[in-house]
Amino acid sequence: VVMMVMLVAGMALSQGYSLQVGEAASAAAQGTLRATAGINVGDEVMFYGARAAYAPIEGLLVFLDGGMADSDAMDSAMSVQGGAIYALPVQMPVDLAVRGAIAKPFFDDIEIPSYYGYGGGTMSIDVLVMSAMALASKDLGDQMGGLTVYGGAGFARVTVEVGDVDDSSTELYLAGGAIYKVTDQLSVYGEVDLVDDPFFGGGARMDF
Repeated sequence: VVMMVMLVAGMALSQGYSLQVGEAASAAAQGTLRATAGINVGDEVMFYGARAAYAPIEGLLVFLDGGMADSDAMDSAMSVQGGAIYALPVQMPVDLAVRGAIAKPFFDDIEIPSYYGYGGGTMSIDVLVMSAMALASKDLGDQMGGLTVYGGAGFARVTVEVGDVDDSSTELYLAGGAIYKVTDQLSVYGEVDLVDDPFFGGGARMDF
Protein backbone atom coordinates (compact mmCIF):
# COMPACT_ATOMS: atom_id res chain seq x y z
CA VAL A 1 0.00 0.00 0.00
CA VAL A 2 2.82 2.39 0.85
CA MET A 3 4.37 1.76 -2.56
CA MET A 4 1.04 2.66 -4.21
CA VAL A 5 0.85 5.90 -2.22
CA MET A 6 4.37 6.86 -3.36
CA LEU A 7 3.55 5.98 -6.99
CA VAL A 8 0.36 8.06 -7.10
CA ALA A 9 2.00 10.99 -5.27
CA GLY A 10 4.87 11.05 -7.76
CA MET A 11 2.51 11.00 -10.73
CA ALA A 12 0.05 13.59 -9.39
CA LEU A 13 2.44 16.38 -8.40
CA SER A 14 1.25 19.87 -9.35
CA GLN A 15 0.27 20.53 -12.95
CA GLY A 16 0.29 16.92 -14.15
CA TYR A 17 -3.50 16.80 -13.92
CA SER A 18 -4.49 20.24 -15.19
CA LEU A 19 -3.61 22.90 -17.72
CA GLN A 20 -0.52 24.96 -16.97
CA VAL A 21 -0.41 28.67 -16.07
CA GLY A 22 -0.99 29.93 -19.62
CA GLU A 23 -1.59 33.53 -18.47
CA ALA A 24 0.35 36.77 -18.13
CA ALA A 25 0.65 38.70 -14.87
CA SER A 26 -0.90 41.85 -16.36
CA ALA A 27 -4.23 43.05 -14.97
CA ALA A 28 -7.24 41.59 -16.78
CA ALA A 29 -9.92 44.15 -17.64
CA GLN A 30 -13.22 43.79 -15.80
CA GLY A 31 -15.55 41.54 -17.77
CA THR A 32 -12.77 39.68 -19.59
CA LEU A 33 -14.05 36.27 -20.73
CA ARG A 34 -11.55 33.76 -22.11
CA ALA A 35 -11.66 30.14 -23.24
CA THR A 36 -8.52 28.01 -23.50
CA ALA A 37 -7.90 24.55 -24.93
CA GLY A 38 -4.56 22.87 -24.37
CA ILE A 39 -2.39 19.92 -23.49
CA ASN A 40 0.10 19.22 -20.69
CA VAL A 41 2.60 16.37 -21.11
CA GLY A 42 4.80 14.85 -18.43
CA ASP A 43 6.97 11.76 -18.33
CA GLU A 44 4.12 9.51 -17.12
CA VAL A 45 0.98 11.65 -17.53
CA MET A 46 -0.67 13.52 -20.40
CA PHE A 47 -3.54 15.91 -19.67
CA TYR A 48 -5.76 17.49 -22.31
CA GLY A 49 -8.67 19.76 -21.56
CA ALA A 50 -10.23 23.22 -21.56
CA ARG A 51 -10.42 26.27 -19.33
CA ALA A 52 -12.95 29.04 -18.81
CA ALA A 53 -11.65 32.28 -17.25
CA TYR A 54 -13.51 35.41 -16.18
CA ALA A 55 -12.53 38.72 -14.56
CA PRO A 56 -15.32 39.86 -12.17
CA ILE A 57 -13.29 42.95 -11.29
CA GLU A 58 -10.23 44.54 -12.86
CA GLY A 59 -7.06 42.68 -11.95
CA LEU A 60 -8.71 39.47 -10.73
CA LEU A 61 -9.03 36.52 -13.11
CA VAL A 62 -10.78 33.38 -11.87
CA PHE A 63 -10.59 30.14 -13.86
CA LEU A 64 -11.93 26.60 -14.00
CA ASP A 65 -10.31 23.70 -15.88
CA GLY A 66 -11.73 20.35 -16.88
CA GLY A 67 -10.33 17.48 -18.89
CA MET A 68 -8.88 13.99 -19.01
CA ALA A 69 -5.51 12.65 -17.88
CA ASP A 70 -3.96 9.58 -19.49
CA SER A 71 -1.46 7.78 -17.28
CA ASP A 72 1.13 5.13 -18.09
CA ALA A 73 0.63 3.34 -14.79
CA MET A 74 -3.05 4.01 -13.98
CA ASP A 75 -6.40 4.32 -15.72
CA SER A 76 -7.44 7.58 -17.35
CA ALA A 77 -9.10 10.01 -14.97
CA MET A 78 -11.29 13.07 -15.26
CA SER A 79 -9.69 16.04 -13.51
CA VAL A 80 -10.81 19.55 -12.56
CA GLN A 81 -8.92 22.62 -11.34
CA GLY A 82 -10.09 25.94 -9.98
CA GLY A 83 -8.06 29.01 -9.13
CA ALA A 84 -7.40 32.71 -9.51
CA ILE A 85 -4.72 35.17 -10.59
CA TYR A 86 -4.53 38.58 -8.92
CA ALA A 87 -2.45 41.29 -10.60
CA LEU A 88 -0.56 43.38 -8.06
CA PRO A 89 -1.26 47.14 -8.36
CA VAL A 90 2.42 48.16 -8.47
CA GLN A 91 4.45 50.13 -10.98
CA MET A 92 7.36 47.94 -12.11
CA PRO A 93 9.26 47.24 -15.35
CA VAL A 94 7.39 43.91 -15.41
CA ASP A 95 3.83 43.00 -14.44
CA LEU A 96 3.49 41.06 -11.19
CA ALA A 97 0.73 38.79 -9.90
CA VAL A 98 0.01 36.02 -7.44
CA ARG A 99 -1.66 32.76 -8.49
CA GLY A 100 -3.34 30.01 -6.50
CA ALA A 101 -5.07 26.86 -7.66
CA ILE A 102 -6.54 23.57 -6.42
CA ALA A 103 -6.69 20.52 -8.71
CA LYS A 104 -8.44 17.21 -8.15
CA PRO A 105 -8.27 14.11 -10.37
CA PHE A 106 -11.04 11.53 -9.93
CA PHE A 107 -9.49 8.07 -9.99
CA ASP A 108 -11.42 4.82 -10.12
CA ASP A 109 -10.75 2.36 -7.32
CA ILE A 110 -7.62 0.34 -8.00
CA GLU A 111 -7.34 -3.44 -7.99
CA ILE A 112 -5.08 -4.85 -5.26
CA PRO A 113 -3.19 -7.92 -6.51
CA SER A 114 -3.33 -11.11 -4.48
CA TYR A 115 -0.07 -12.75 -3.40
CA TYR A 116 -0.21 -16.38 -2.31
CA GLY A 117 -3.83 -16.01 -1.33
CA TYR A 118 -3.33 -12.79 0.65
CA GLY A 119 -4.57 -9.31 -0.28
CA GLY A 120 -6.78 -8.68 -3.27
CA GLY A 121 -9.91 -6.56 -3.64
CA THR A 122 -10.10 -2.85 -4.45
CA MET A 123 -8.85 0.32 -2.77
CA SER A 124 -9.93 3.94 -3.21
CA ILE A 125 -7.56 6.75 -4.25
CA ASP A 126 -8.07 10.39 -3.32
CA VAL A 127 -5.67 13.08 -4.59
CA LEU A 128 -5.75 16.83 -3.94
CA VAL A 129 -3.15 19.24 -5.35
CA MET A 130 -2.74 22.80 -4.07
CA SER A 131 -0.34 25.29 -5.65
CA ALA A 132 0.66 28.91 -5.09
CA MET A 133 3.15 31.04 -6.99
CA ALA A 134 4.37 34.53 -7.73
CA LEU A 135 4.09 35.36 -11.42
CA ALA A 136 5.89 37.97 -13.55
CA SER A 137 5.42 38.83 -17.23
CA LYS A 138 6.65 41.29 -19.83
CA ASP A 139 4.91 42.46 -22.99
CA LEU A 140 7.55 42.58 -25.71
CA GLY A 141 5.34 44.54 -28.08
CA ASP A 142 8.03 47.18 -28.70
CA GLN A 143 10.60 44.56 -29.73
CA MET A 144 8.45 41.65 -30.93
CA GLY A 145 4.86 42.59 -31.66
CA GLY A 146 2.26 40.38 -30.01
CA LEU A 147 4.66 38.41 -27.80
CA THR A 148 4.48 38.25 -24.00
CA VAL A 149 6.88 36.18 -21.90
CA TYR A 150 6.12 35.06 -18.35
CA GLY A 151 7.64 33.10 -15.49
CA GLY A 152 6.68 32.05 -12.02
CA ALA A 153 7.99 30.41 -8.86
CA GLY A 154 6.18 28.91 -5.91
CA PHE A 155 5.21 25.65 -4.28
CA ALA A 156 2.89 22.73 -5.00
CA ARG A 157 1.56 20.43 -2.30
CA VAL A 158 -0.08 17.11 -3.08
CA THR A 159 -2.06 15.08 -0.55
CA VAL A 160 -2.74 11.44 -1.40
CA GLU A 161 -4.98 8.92 0.35
CA VAL A 162 -4.89 5.28 -0.70
CA GLY A 163 -7.37 3.34 1.39
CA ASP A 164 -6.58 4.13 5.02
CA VAL A 165 -3.05 5.32 4.28
CA ASP A 166 -2.30 8.98 3.52
CA ASP A 167 0.82 10.87 2.51
CA SER A 168 1.72 14.38 1.36
CA SER A 169 4.61 16.11 -0.35
CA THR A 170 5.57 19.73 -1.06
CA GLU A 171 7.71 20.55 -4.09
CA LEU A 172 9.23 23.67 -5.64
CA TYR A 173 7.09 24.78 -8.60
CA LEU A 174 8.74 26.68 -11.47
CA ALA A 175 7.03 27.77 -14.70
CA GLY A 176 8.06 29.68 -17.81
CA GLY A 177 6.34 30.35 -21.10
CA ALA A 178 5.29 32.73 -23.84
CA ILE A 179 2.00 33.95 -25.27
CA TYR A 180 1.73 35.10 -28.88
CA LYS A 181 -1.24 37.24 -29.92
CA VAL A 182 -2.37 36.09 -33.37
CA THR A 183 -5.36 38.44 -33.60
CA ASP A 184 -7.18 40.72 -31.17
CA GLN A 185 -9.13 37.69 -29.93
CA LEU A 186 -6.95 34.65 -30.66
CA SER A 187 -3.62 33.84 -28.98
CA VAL A 188 -1.44 30.76 -28.52
CA TYR A 189 0.92 29.81 -25.70
CA GLY A 190 3.71 27.39 -24.90
CA GLU A 191 5.04 26.57 -21.45
CA VAL A 192 7.53 24.44 -19.53
CA ASP A 193 6.99 23.63 -15.84
CA LEU A 194 9.27 21.94 -13.35
CA VAL A 195 7.64 20.27 -10.35
CA ASP A 196 10.00 17.47 -9.42
CA ASP A 197 9.68 16.38 -13.09
CA PRO A 198 9.38 18.56 -16.23
CA PHE A 199 6.02 19.17 -17.92
CA PHE A 200 5.65 20.56 -21.45
CA GLY A 201 2.46 22.06 -22.81
CA GLY A 202 0.68 24.60 -24.94
CA GLY A 203 -2.65 25.60 -26.34
CA ALA A 204 -4.88 28.23 -27.89
CA ARG A 205 -6.88 30.98 -26.16
CA MET A 206 -9.92 32.89 -27.37
CA ASP A 207 -11.18 36.15 -25.85
CA PHE A 208 -14.86 37.03 -26.16
